[in-house]
Amino acid sequence: MSLIPFFLLKDTAYYGNMVYLALIGVTDALFLATAAILLVKISPPVALFRKTTLVAIVFGLLAFLQGAFLQG
Repeated sequence: MSLIPFFLLKDTAYYGNMVYLALIGVTDALFLATAAILLVKISPPVALFRKTTLVAIVFGLLAFLQGAFLQG
């Protein structure tokens, strides 16, 4: 769902915005890696994953803010 604004919402600052795409790419990669490891590991390092997901949230927030305030 995070790619919908980049590809489909033509009247927004996110459409075709490469900075948004890069930041969301990092966000999605961190979330997907965390989810994949959680599915495989029997006793995952929860503290590390908490920090990783918080970093991913920061990247997602930066993607939103740059589109909302810097581009438009």
